[in-house]
Parts: sequence; C-alpha cells; structure tokens
Amino acid sequence: MFAERYYVVRPIKAGGMGAVFEVQHVRTHKPHALKVMHPDVVARKGAREKFEQEAYINARIQSQHVVDVTDAGVDEPTGLPYIVMELLVGAELAAIVERERRVPAADLVPWLGQVARALDKAHAKGIIHRDLKPENIFVVRNEETGPTVKVLDFGIAKIVQGTTREGTDETGTPLYMAPEQTSKGQEIGPATDIWALGIVAYECLVGTPYWRAGSIAEFYRELLFEPLPPATRRAKEDGVELPAEFDAWFAKCCAREPSERFTAASEAVAALGAALSVPVETRLATGMLEPVRSPSPPPPPPREAPVKSPVVARASDEVPVVASRLSDSDLPQFSGNRRRNIAIVFVVLVLGGIGGAIYAARNFAATVPPVNSASADPVGTPAASPTPSGPPGTIQQALAAVRPRKLLCYDKARKKNPKLAGKVVIDFKLDDKGKVGEAKVTSSTLADADCEACLLELIKSLEVQPPGKKDPREMTDTTELSPG
Repeated sequence: MFAERYYVVRPIKAGGMGAVFEVQHVRTHKPHALKVMHPDVVARKGAREKFEQEAYINARIQSQHVVDVTDAGVDEPTGLPYIVMELLVGAELAAIVERERRVPAADLVPWLGQVARALDKAHAKGIIHRDLKPENIFVVRNEETGPTVKVLDFGIAKIVQGTTREGTDETGTPLYMAPEQTSKGQEIGPATDIWALGIVAYECLVGTPYWRAGSIAEFYRELLFEPLPPATRRAKEDGVELPAEFDAWFAKCCAREPSERFTAASEAVAALGAALSVPVETRLATGMLEPVRSPSPPPPPPREAPVKSPVVARASDEVPVVASRLSDSDLPQFSGNRRRNIAIVFVVLVLGGIGGAIYAARNFAATVPPVNSASADPVGTPAASPTPSGPPGTIQQALAAVRPRKLLCYDKARKKNPKLAGKVVIDFKLDDKGKVGEAKVTSSTLADADCEACLLELIKSLEVQPPGKKDPREMTDTTELSPG
C-alpha cells in the first residue's frame, strides 16, 4: 500500500522527475494515477518545489482540459512526495500520429481548440506551459460526452506576470522550443506556447517534424538563423499537400519575434480552422481513438497483506512502461524516431526491493521503445488487461510484470550485436516466503553471457505470495528473444 490508502495496480510510465503508477483507493476502489518523485531527485535543490508546483498549477487553472489533481503529500515510509491525479483512458496525440501517420484536419482543429482553451486559461493566470508537444496532449475517451482533450505536464511551467527574464535549467523539448527558450535572459510569455502550437499542428497534419536538422547544432542553426521555408513546401517534400493558406498561418504562429505571433491560443486555432476550412467547434471524431479500450474495473484488493510502496529507479526521459502489453515473442526493432531528438534512456520500475532497484539502475542502461502512449510525466493510458492489484501475486503475474525489464537486458546486448537472437531457459525454486532461493540458466542459444546474467538476476528478484504446501516450488522460465 502507498500513502496508507492506495493499492498499486501497475506501472504506467516514468520521466525525469518521477514515475506514474495506476493505483486504486483502498476504500472507494476508484482508479487513480499516482505520480511519485524519484528517490535520487528528492534531495536535489529545488526539485521538490518543482514537483509540487504541478499540483498547485493544475488546481489553479481549473479547466476540464487540464488533468484533475485529487491528492498530494509525502509517503511516510519512503519519504517520497507524490501527486494523485485522475486516471485517463485514451491516447496521446503522439501515439495517434505514430499509429495513423497523420491526423485529419477535421479532427486536429477541434482537438487543438480544446488545447487552446487550457492554454488561454493558464495564460490568464500568468502560467506558461513551455513544453507543449504531442506527448503532452492527451485525447481522452469519454463514453458520455465524447472525446475530451487534456493538456499534460505542467511540471516545468513558469508562473509569471506577463513575461519573465528569469532563467531555469529546464526549458522544454528542443523540437518544440521557441527561439526565446534557447538562452537565459529571454522573455518567456504566452507567445512561447503559441510557437509550440504551430509546430505541433504541422507535425500532426504532415506526420513528420517541421525541422530537418540531423544534429543538435544543426537544429539550433535552423531554429535561430536560417530562413524558415514555407510549411507547404516542407510538407510537399514528405508527400503531403497543404492548402496555401496554411503558410501564412504557420509563419505568424512561428514568427521568430514573439510580438509578431498570435496574441492568444484561441485566436491561433480559429485562424488555423479558417486556413484549413474546418470550424473550430466541430464535434470531436472518435475514429482516431478506436484502438484504445477502457479496462474493466479491477477487483477490490485484499486488506490483510498490503503492497510494498513502489521503489523507482532514476530515468532521464519519458518511457511508457505497460507490462501487460509486452510479451517475449513481440520484441520490436529498436528504430529511431525523429520526434525524439534526444535519445531516450532506460527506466526500471520495481514494486519492492531497494536492492533490486539499485542493481537495475546501475546495470540496465538500455533503450526502451514506446509500447503504449502516455504523456510526458503525466497520467497514461491503461492497458487492455491491467495487472491485478493487491499484495504480491502468483508467479505468472510476477513473470508478466518483469517482461519490460527483459527488454532492457536484451536491448543492451543488441548494442553489441544487433542480430542477437536465441532462447534462454532458467530453472528456479521458491522458498517458503515466496522468494526465489535458487536460480540458474539451464540452457541457452543466445550466446551472450551478459544478457543471460541480466535475465538471471531478474528471476532472482521475483517475489510472490508464499506457496502453499501443495503448490509447486520448482519453476522454469523460458524467454525467446529476436530482433523481429
């Protein structure tokens, strides 16, 4: 149990400052999203204040297009700050673009119209998001009213009076940053978010980022100094035809001089609708969300044996982790993504065991591909079959939960040998407490000792319900790994 009232159901994702779990309130059984601060970040100067700021800002904006925060505090056993938010069911805009390649204008304009409402409310309160991107725009499935769009991750938002010249360490995601975010001393205001709105709109309509740079240095040169080619020309290079009116809209939205941009997000989206011949208030279409399913409510958790508080290893970028959507036979190719200009690094989510978390943090430095969309440092999308809640479960549940970490082992090994493939068989034995007492690799065709050792350590870290007298103690785990 976490904070004496939340049962942990499953990990959703992790980010630079914390990790997000699906939890269930012990009395109401209502599902929530629990965001917990990383242990190694807590002691960092100003980190706790920035973490707590997200709860304060969300409550201050008071918009249906911003995630609702229901609780916040510090978990006494772990000393970790946490925020409890509404659990969202739907898809990130980034996931929709990745799946569909492009978002039709008839869907995008009304979606951005709802984003604009959130931004206008935030700007009216002196709050600048500073990191608006497809990963931070979530399209929520709502059975009663139809899809609702929410803006996520106000964790690096800036509270200002009009504009500010105060600099911070976090300035946003490079591909969506406005020129004024590239150096300290520049004014940050509502126009900063409007720039990002233009970049997001282009990417959703075309399916690729506006920028063509192949490195960070080239990107900054293109962002700050080189003439910006018309948006329609860049779109045509990717085989997409945009109306000529879009060029004038994009040029105004993404003018290098902030004073030349639209003065309000709603004004920008209204002009976008006119350029694309789409009314802003068009009802949201539902087809783009069809692959997402709402999970059935999990059963009430047992009360006699509480779940250990989650122990979270450090991660340096957002990585969706949904255990119930992974299987050893579905290991994907680890290809690059132009949307992620900065390499995504590993994240390990462990439910119990400080030692296991520390070992994983030191040894599993690998890249994890997106499995299911969730926003950056936000609430994420529940998987189709949530991992059962309550105390440590069966060995099958434990093995299912450890599958995302097997990907980490495998990906680290594939950095040395991209064609690495094979099968690893591990025999292990449970003790009376439900822990793995003995484990060894009995056969392997993988031909990679480091990967085998990594998988073996994962099996040794398992902990399940204490077995009964008639329950089997000796088990076998078989993992088949291949690039495709």
